[in-house]
Amino acid sequence: MTRKQCEGLAIAANEALAETGWRAGSYHAGMKSDDRNQLQREWLEGKTQVLVATNAFGMGIDKPDVRFVIHCGYPETLESYYQESGRAGRDGRPSRCVILTHFTDRKTREWFIQHDPVTAETLKTAHVQICRKSEGGPTASLPRTWWWQMLGWDETQSRLALRTLERSGVIERTYESSAETTWKIIVREVPPDLLKQMGADLEKQRKARMDRLKEMISYCNTAECRRETVLTYFGVQGSKGRNGHCCDNCDHPRAASEPAEQPRRRVRMPAQIDPADIHSLLEGIDALRPAVGRSRLGKVLRGGETRYLDTIRGAPCPVYGAFAGCSRKRIDELIADLLNHGLLRTAGEDDYFVCTVTAAGRDAYQKKTPLNITLPKVRKSDEDVDPELLERLRSWRSDQASVEDVPDYRIFSDRTLREIADERPQTEDDLMRVTGIGDFKLEKYGAAVLAITRTPG
Repeated sequence: MTRKQCEGLAIAANEALAETGWRAGSYHAGMKSDDRNQLQREWLEGKTQVLVATNAFGMGIDKPDVRFVIHCGYPETLESYYQESGRAGRDGRPSRCVILTHFTDRKTREWFIQHDPVTAETLKTAHVQICRKSEGGPTASLPRTWWWQMLGWDETQSRLALRTLERSGVIERTYESSAETTWKIIVREVPPDLLKQMGADLEKQRKARMDRLKEMISYCNTAECRRETVLTYFGVQGSKGRNGHCCDNCDHPRAASEPAEQPRRRVRMPAQIDPADIHSLLEGIDALRPAVGRSRLGKVLRGGETRYLDTIRGAPCPVYGAFAGCSRKRIDELIADLLNHGLLRTAGEDDYFVCTVTAAGRDAYQKKTPLNITLPKVRKSDEDVDPELLERLRSWRSDQASVEDVPDYRIFSDRTLREIADERPQTEDDLMRVTGIGDFKLEKYGAAVLAITRTPG
């Protein structure tokens, strides 16, 4: 978690906790030492009940009544997670450890590992800074946050640099606490050959960090007992927790996962797609290359994902816009039906959650098996839309455009008005499902539009 993310999450936590009277504070290496110490005291004394912190927060902190330890994103390693989660429930009372992740977290972590700024030159800079801090003496004592304040390095950067220097025999750790570390300087001038060797060592560390990230992801994705997984990782034979409570997987076992789809022959895209024929639709989706995720598939079907046309480079794609004019909500319902009937499947994280036709779906459209799937009705004009409601919406749009001195389409497009007239939304949530309406337009025009759609025609 970055400093900005830490502060932003603390603000969100304070807003959420406002009615309870609880307070949340943010703790990171960019804060002044006095501010960090004060916040730490307030948290230990219970004056600040929630602490949002980066890994700059000291491991030596001992507060017995921590009820929750929540990680926002993947912890760096299973070792660090074991230590950090161990802060919960030291008084013996039930406590909970949670990891909140999204599949994009993995790609972000991998990118930062591959583009880590710690190089041979940064090692040289770190060594020079330590020597300067010693003021000519044999040792240098550095606060844990010193690297961030002086060089802008986060905890991972400084730890990697110092570990590499220590392994190379350039410095030696003689004392360490949660607040500072004392280093003995063994070599004051680093030879070029040794610097090159340290650079090679960094590459090995990057590979090791990538391996540890995979172990952490595997832990998060496992359906096995998490307690036993952690203990086995450390070479300890484990068992379930007391009173039958152990982890989310033990308390709520997951259903057996669907067997992985076997590779199948690619299907050629048909010349035309009949949006009124479920078999024709499945054949078109099966032929989509490249495959897309659930959300993007909905946009492709509605003709709203123009970037996909760039991806296929002009190849015929009758699936694109097959349901142009249909609402996002209706297409989402269609895709959900196809998934629930086992005709489509969503791949796992490693395959970017792409949506593909299953073996059962291919068999169904090839054999023309009857399917109980209701397809959206494609409108080619306004004839199926309440004409009176559509006219009232157009009249309001024209008046609003005059007030703002902008063209009518800047308020809402014709397509958006037709969809509003067709769906007749009654709530803000309903309105947000309409194509062309986001947070900004909902806040600006939502009340006026809902006043029209809620009025009987």
